[in-house]
Amino acid sequence: MDRNQIIQNSIVSDMSEGVMTIRFNGVIEHVNAAALAILEKKEEELTSNTFLRAFFNGEENDAFIQCVLDAVYEKGKRKENYVPYQTSQGVKQLRVVSSCLHERGEMIGVLLVISDITELTEMRDAVRALEKIQALNHQLELRNRVLQETFGRYLSDDVVKEILDSPGGWKLGGQRQRLTVLMSDLRGFTAMSERMKPQDLINMLNHYFGEMYKEIERYRGTLIEFMGDGMLVVFGAPTWRENHASDAVAAAVGMQKRMEAVNRWNLKHGYEALAMGIGINSDEMILGNIGSEKRTKYGVLGAAVNLAGRIESYTTGGQILISPGTREAVKEELNVRQTLSVSPKGVVGEILLSDIAGIGSPYNLQLTLKDEELTALPSPVSVRFARVEGKHTEESWLVGSISALSEDEALLNTGEALSALDNLLLDIGGNLYAKVTQAEPGNCRITFTAKPPCFAEWMERLTLDNAADGKDGETSDFTLTVLGTRGSMAVGGPEYSEYGGSTSCYLVQAGKESIFLDAGSGLLSAPGVFPKPPVILLSHLHMDHVIGLGMFPRLTQKGKKCSLYVPFCEDEQQAKEEINKLFAPPFWPVTLDKLGADLHILPVPESFHIGEVQVETMPGSHPGGSVVYKLSYKGRSIVYATDYEHEKTSDEELAAFCKNADLVLYDAQFEEEEYAHKKGFGHSTAKMGLKLMDKVGIRSLLLIHHDTHCTDRVLRQREAELKSDRIAYAKEGQILIL
Repeated sequence: MDRNQIIQNSIVSDMSEGVMTIRFNGVIEHVNAAALAILEKKEEELTSNTFLRAFFNGEENDAFIQCVLDAVYEKGKRKENYVPYQTSQGVKQLRVVSSCLHERGEMIGVLLVISDITELTEMRDAVRALEKIQALNHQLELRNRVLQETFGRYLSDDVVKEILDSPGGWKLGGQRQRLTVLMSDLRGFTAMSERMKPQDLINMLNHYFGEMYKEIERYRGTLIEFMGDGMLVVFGAPTWRENHASDAVAAAVGMQKRMEAVNRWNLKHGYEALAMGIGINSDEMILGNIGSEKRTKYGVLGAAVNLAGRIESYTTGGQILISPGTREAVKEELNVRQTLSVSPKGVVGEILLSDIAGIGSPYNLQLTLKDEELTALPSPVSVRFARVEGKHTEESWLVGSISALSEDEALLNTGEALSALDNLLLDIGGNLYAKVTQAEPGNCRITFTAKPPCFAEWMERLTLDNAADGKDGETSDFTLTVLGTRGSMAVGGPEYSEYGGSTSCYLVQAGKESIFLDAGSGLLSAPGVFPKPPVILLSHLHMDHVIGLGMFPRLTQKGKKCSLYVPFCEDEQQAKEEINKLFAPPFWPVTLDKLGADLHILPVPESFHIGEVQVETMPGSHPGGSVVYKLSYKGRSIVYATDYEHEKTSDEELAAFCKNADLVLYDAQFEEEEYAHKKGFGHSTAKMGLKLMDKVGIRSLLLIHHDTHCTDRVLRQREAELKSDRIAYAKEGQILIL
């Protein structure tokens, strides 16, 4: 028995009024000493006995028996009866007050409060009668206080008062009212909860909820329920207030202001900082007791409540968004930071949300706005990302680059069509969640909504890399982004979602240079913005390595510069002719030079420079010929050996070409058994790549040109058999930093 139960039992035992509890099965569960004295019964006659056996032994007390039976049968109704009761000493006049007995929100029986008012009926002295009545009222108040303290931890004070004061307080049902509902939610809490110990998580949440409730209570909000890390609060009920919309906005501003103190407390106790979003809507909704006879809750429901949830989902950390209905209902001056046009599910057409930063007199509450300036990076950093719809992340990875950032925001450059309020997941070695706040063609501003543990390390790495000394402001950043991994033909379907289905294309970024190795269908996933005009190096002219050129967005932008290097050509004229054979009728509607860009088509020299990047070449081993490229930049190097078939005559040359390379991209389209039947097709195996790696000291080997039948399951199995963290099969969207 807990402390509260002991206190309540003690109070009941000492009451001068009789108290009896009867379960709905008719068994008398509890009776205090006063009740035994009033009814002239012994405890063993009543406790654990049924009411029928205890009292159905005579007809003289029919009125008393009937009022008790009525209370049991008519569950939930409070009744007050005045009945005679025959005892050995004569007839007593009793006042019997019955009400429903609840336990953990369920009705379990009847509570009877029995008063002997025989003396009162005989009194002629008004003073004595008044004193007795006051004593009765005191006992009733004491009982209500016990109930209120018990329920007060589960319901707001106003709701408890409504239930106790109203005879139908527990009755199921509701009414339609125009109210304001507030929904709050913590950004990134799910990921955070997976990293925390259960007790720490509960301690942090309890403190957070306690601080938020202070603001809710201050502005007369009714907390309906906690929803995980979120809260559902209604303003204007059960106690009506004309300015319920203003109260809700004031509470929201107060809650956001209080988050600074919450996070100071978190930091002191070793917890992560929290960020909260709030959505508010004012409209008609249904309010009342919802549930069943056994389980009931006081709540609100309807389209207006759903819309508040939708609005909250659009917020970022620290933001308050209100609906047009709330903005119209608030008469005080509002500090509106911006407006957002959205099309929430369940709403016909667009609505205009207001981003609130403060509310005027008499509340006079303002948020401290933090307008962070983005720091431009001298060179964009590649990143892969995916759209998030609801709770689900899309399977296909997209590619972009970060060109400027702060602690909480970044500028994402991408050729993908993104819209304001889109939710994104960025792969930075952990899952970094973000929301698009501003969208323009080619780039968008994003706000981070949930940061992984590696975020600080990622930021530090970007800052250090981009703070490297250089006369022209260039950096030592050297990365490779995988845009297309397949050979021969593109494939699609969920079984290819991890390793990708696009054909060969790899983006090397060195300082401000953007260099594409081949132009297969993966080229369509390339970023839309480049620090300098991009360069495309073709290994050969088979369609799986060039098909992306015809739809590359860069080539359709009038006046945009791009260089294309074509192998096995003596001069520029021949290079143009070779490309035009592929991209001209009847194979393609128009030649590439008709697309609009300033495309410079060049032959591939044996050795040349692209900015600070040295490019070296050697002949490959493939039907019709191919070129193996080596890109060197500030002491590091990448070798691209696609469509290369190992042969005794060329292996030594390739080994010398790859010696001490930091990364080699090696064609491993076939397994050994397959290769035995496909010699002369111009492709190699993982086994030969491993031999090359061991022979010449290659630091990392990336296996490429996956065959069309190699699903994610097949490649995962092959990768597991390699048993080395220096060797991997390329994955579309993968980014390697050298």
